[in-house]
Amino acid sequence: GQTNGEFIVTLDADHVASPELIDEMIGFFADPKVSIVQGTQDFYNLDSFQHQVDWDQRVGWQQQELFFSVIQPGKDRHNAAFYCGSPAILRRSALESIGGFPTESITEDMHTSLRLQRNGWRVIYVNRTLARGLAPQTFTGFATQWQRWGHGNMQVMRREKPFFSRKFSLSQKICYFSSLYFYWMSYEKLFMVVTPIISLFFGVFVMVTDPISYASNFLPYFLLNLACSVILQGGVRNFWLGERFNLLKMHVLMKTISGLFQRESRFQVTPKARASAAQVSEVLLPVVILAFLGLSLVAGAIRIQQVPRWGYFFWALAVNLFWAVVFIFMISTVVRRSLKRQELRQSYRFPSRLGVRMRVTYKDRAGNVVTREQFARNLNRLGVSVTLESAIEPGTPVQLELQLPEQTVQAEGMAVRNQLYGSNGHSRVSTGIQFQRINAIDQDAISKYLFWH
Repeated sequence: GQTNGEFIVTLDADHVASPELIDEMIGFFADPKVSIVQGTQDFYNLDSFQHQVDWDQRVGWQQQELFFSVIQPGKDRHNAAFYCGSPAILRRSALESIGGFPTESITEDMHTSLRLQRNGWRVIYVNRTLARGLAPQTFTGFATQWQRWGHGNMQVMRREKPFFSRKFSLSQKICYFSSLYFYWMSYEKLFMVVTPIISLFFGVFVMVTDPISYASNFLPYFLLNLACSVILQGGVRNFWLGERFNLLKMHVLMKTISGLFQRESRFQVTPKARASAAQVSEVLLPVVILAFLGLSLVAGAIRIQQVPRWGYFFWALAVNLFWAVVFIFMISTVVRRSLKRQELRQSYRFPSRLGVRMRVTYKDRAGNVVTREQFARNLNRLGVSVTLESAIEPGTPVQLELQLPEQTVQAEGMAVRNQLYGSNGHSRVSTGIQFQRINAIDQDAISKYLFWH
């Protein structure tokens, strides 16, 4: 109601558009049936909770890649792709035809696309990075986000009932069902994790068969299933990381089922700024499962010593011991990450590996003027850090000159903190500097460099 353009660009508050966003998307609206063009969601904070980056190998992974690189393109084929809010362009007339954004659920973006598709409009998915946002830095933010998505998904399915509507094709209904079923899979994964615990503690097994029959029937299915998942997700590493996160968020997804019955829900914004690490209570179910898996390993080790070697019970125990070890490794690594990962900054600072040379001028304790040249680290529009052989005393005024590709930025700052660390056998100090006086146009130049270069 506050605008009048025929096309509307929507971005999350923490997303920054690439300069070519409109050029890359607007052409799809030549088809008068297209209501939304949705781009992929990518992120600039590669040190977030949901990222895994090997800087030496220049290999990166983030937890939402499977959805945006595999599932969304698949849904797009059947006009069942989701509108995800950011980044996207909408056609005003299409939005007005359904009465505007639905506000009956806490995932109004997905709700909007489903309602448009039901009314014959097309939603196009473009698998290109046209904006970058801020991923949750801690488990608390990560869990809040998934809780909202899942809860809203259930609300939309309950309100719209797509499986019973004649306006949706069979392929669309299958796509929507897969999105609903994904959250119920958390109960399936819980059953899988609990199975070796029960078997090792009580000697009760889910099937009774000889090793040859078990291997000939189960292994082909398991290996083919594994191969399909690995191929779709771009390699063993991506599949392994994805499964670890699925086990971690298992208890979060289980709670979302309440959206099928709960009519009113409060929208919780995902915390992206300063936040502490997760409390044990936030990952209580994975911690309890880890404890029982550890105890079941002890029980299984005792049992396997008491049964005939190479017999049925020996192999049954061996298989369950193997899975107990696998689950312990998978769950413990992400639980440890949850309990340790915290965010100390109010505003995200781009870390090292920036090709920005910086000249720093300040007075040392003796009153001598010192000038040093080094590369900028932890840079944003509010401050920067520099690594030197000795510390700059907190409270010391600093003159700064940053050499950006397109211009030189002059600023006045103040040293606020020091951090000691070792590098190649030498001790060095990272000094955080807060800008005290800097032109707004220079702050914009810093942001442009960080987000576009």
